[in-house]
Amino acid sequence: MRVGSFYRLACLAKAGHPVSQKRQPRYAAASGSPAFAGDDTETKAMLAIALALHVLSAVVWVGGMFAAYLCLRPAAGPLEAPLRLALWRRFFAKFFPWVWASVVLLLATGFWMMLSFFGGFAHAPMYINIMMALGIVMVALYAWLFHGSWLKFKRAVDASDWPAAGAQLNRIRQIIAVNLPIGLIVVIVGGTGRFWG
Repeated sequence: MRVGSFYRLACLAKAGHPVSQKRQPRYAAASGSPAFAGDDTETKAMLAIALALHVLSAVVWVGGMFAAYLCLRPAAGPLEAPLRLALWRRFFAKFFPWVWASVVLLLATGFWMMLSFFGGFAHAPMYINIMMALGIVMVALYAWLFHGSWLKFKRAVDASDWPAAGAQLNRIRQIIAVNLPIGLIVVIVGGTGRFWG
């Protein structure tokens, strides 16, 4: 900016005229919340933290399923059944607590951003509603997996009932085979949805 421009801005400010108007966030009007109606540093920080936790939770969950299905499963395939099933039992025992933490954070941050930032389902863009719907489907599938096949699989392995454990592991594999593509679709929608038009 030239010196003359600085001088004119200084004169306007001294005379009490507004120099500029801050740009409103895209969804401020839709939210109806005064917190999002202006350039509020604290509000932006809360939104940034919520979004960061949301993204990290999705990465942990979907990335863990990808590693389990496409990396660990073929790597563990040649092992004898007792060793292979015991390995899966230890893996899931470590992985599932992280999934539960991810589920809680995804739902909490997702609904908070939906209600506080986008102003509810009716005002949110289509891609946000798609992400929310698919996310709820993923949570339902995971809850079914955990409270059904996982608990049965864990008990079977602990009892050295290898045929029963193998059957439950196959059911877990089938559920992950459905949930993983849904998770990848959610990632694509979340990353590209804002550019849909």
